[in-house]
Amino acid sequence: MQHEYFPVSPREGDERVPDAPPGPYLRVVPLGDCGEIGRNMSVYETNDDIVVVDAGVQFPEEEMLGVDLVI
Repeated sequence: MQHEYFPVSPREGDERVPDAPPGPYLRVVPLGDCGEIGRNMSVYETNDDIVVVDAGVQFPEEEMLGVDLVI
């Protein structure tokens, strides 16, 4: 199976969006930054479906004893 690179976003000033590759595929687009509500999002695109997931991970505050990650 031959794999090709398909960029997820056009270059600055380029309005073209790359075509989807032939056959089954999964395109993952991370959106945002860490630590703010609504900015830990990812977009998952496969064939005819697009799923947006807003489920970020934060590190606990000092007063959260025994907590490793905050989802």
